[in-house]
Amino acid sequence: MNIRALSILLTLTLGAFLSGCATPVGVTRISPEEGWRTLSAGVLSVGTVSAETQQILNRADLAEEYGKHPDRALSALAHGLGTAPERDRDFAIAELSFLYAAHGGGKQYFLEAALRAYAFLFPRDGTRPGALDPRSRQAVELYNQGILKGLACGDGEVSVSSGTYRLPWGRLELRRESMNWGPFRLEHFRDPSLLRVRGLRNQYRWAGIGAPMVASLITSSSTATGRFARIPDMEKVAVTALLLPDGGADTDGKVAARLELRTTVGEKYAATDGQQLPLEFWLSSAIALTLNDSPIYNEELRGFFHNDISKISGLYMVQPYTPGRIPIVLVHGTASSPARWAQLINEIANDPKLWGRYQFWVYAYNTGLPVLYSAGLFTDTLRRTVAELDPEGRDPAMKEMVIIGHSQGGLLARLAVSSSGDAFTKILRVPPEKLKLSKQNLELLKRTAIYEPLPFVRRVIFMATPHHGSYLSDSLIGRFLGGLIHMPVFLASAFADLITGNENDIQKGRLNHLFNSIEDMKPGSEFIRGLSQSRISPSVTLHSIIAVKDPDGPRAKWTDGVITYESAHLGGAASELIVKSGHSVQEEPAAIEEVRRILDQHAAESVPAR
Repeated sequence: MNIRALSILLTLTLGAFLSGCATPVGVTRISPEEGWRTLSAGVLSVGTVSAETQQILNRADLAEEYGKHPDRALSALAHGLGTAPERDRDFAIAELSFLYAAHGGGKQYFLEAALRAYAFLFPRDGTRPGALDPRSRQAVELYNQGILKGLACGDGEVSVSSGTYRLPWGRLELRRESMNWGPFRLEHFRDPSLLRVRGLRNQYRWAGIGAPMVASLITSSSTATGRFARIPDMEKVAVTALLLPDGGADTDGKVAARLELRTTVGEKYAATDGQQLPLEFWLSSAIALTLNDSPIYNEELRGFFHNDISKISGLYMVQPYTPGRIPIVLVHGTASSPARWAQLINEIANDPKLWGRYQFWVYAYNTGLPVLYSAGLFTDTLRRTVAELDPEGRDPAMKEMVIIGHSQGGLLARLAVSSSGDAFTKILRVPPEKLKLSKQNLELLKRTAIYEPLPFVRRVIFMATPHHGSYLSDSLIGRFLGGLIHMPVFLASAFADLITGNENDIQKGRLNHLFNSIEDMKPGSEFIRGLSQSRISPSVTLHSIIAVKDPDGPRAKWTDGVITYESAHLGGAASELIVKSGHSVQEEPAAIEEVRRILDQHAAESVPAR
């Protein structure tokens, strides 16, 4: 065999052997799951850099260097190594800096990540990344989290102080804007991404730009007044921080920037580099942190049994009064508190369609007191609050108020929109003015027994409300609990003042409804009979949400464990929804969705909308 033939034979043999091996360039099959991950790979999702950043490293021949000496590789990129466009390099430095900081590189690299992400999003030449560029959202997250981690000061808290902060190749001169929220000072900023919310069905996040935080309130004056007057000190506020550079680094590596703080009281959008961009807020985290280990839960039973020592009574606002937003007043039930509205507030406050249309007010009261006393105090409080906030009646939204009452709270709501006539004064044989009473107790009697509809309430939603009483109140356990309720000293004194010197002007046998709420809510009680004789204003739209444990059973046996369907049913209601639930129906998804529907309808029909 000659040399030529041998060469051909060897070539064919070698080709046949190599045909079963991988070529230098080709493809390898991967699973669908791995393919999906490559579409959104990034340092914040899978802990590795994106394909775009890896390309920048490879083009600059820095992939191996970054693996061994991340600081050197980052410095080389930052000082212009490679031919990649500046915008692409900014994103790569942002992602690589964040990854290095997360593995011990130091907080200065988190801040560098935030500044580089901002430079990518808002480049000096105006060539912003496209909306469909996968790096756009990643850059926003690197900016938001870079601020939070770069300003972290331990135990989940974030420092928002003005000062000089170290950067990898220079320093950041930070100027913080005002931290005042009305008469309150924002303090103790927490990173919500490090908090797992419990107790709320959904944890909502308003996706946008800015570092989301939750801040505590410290009163900067002795008493909060004006639109902030009814904000409780325990309230936690959702805040977002914007780190806004004045420009690039100077020759000494100094970057000047300001830190702006925004809350949900203002607009949902920020004008950033000429663009209107949504702000990032974690409102659910603020709600949960407000109620975390809150003493308000301990006051629920104290306010029921010991009515003279409860500390929670009064009207509170979740946010300061804002003209143009319709008040929703939430009134809780027996042995309860405003904390039981957390699920509903979390859902409605985070609804983008309803945001900016409503403001939440919550009413807390001592639930063991006579219903008439609580209702009189409630209506008087609402009347005074509206007069204080809108004395000239210029806010049309204030005249569209919605009251949502659960259980006994629904009875208070009903009296707020009713004309009672003499329904609750039949125990008197003479007009109240002719009784021998002190001026203070005469005013108390009138406020307690005489009702006229509040003119600014347009809609009431009743939730598991015992319009005809609760069979549980008349049960053995109801009578036992009623016997444990302490009448407060001031009410006992007023009761004694009524009896003393007025024996011939009152019917003592009909005074049992002045004792406590359990007595009032017995079917057929003096209070229930008087309530049925009161007329609800025809200008108010009514809705019923009724809880039934077993809606598949016969209607005659429908109950939520506390009241029957017949007691909760109200003729003339614009809508009635049956929800499969126990008595605490205000926390159920179906009930909350019905409230959402009603509020959407109310917003569309309100005077401000028209």
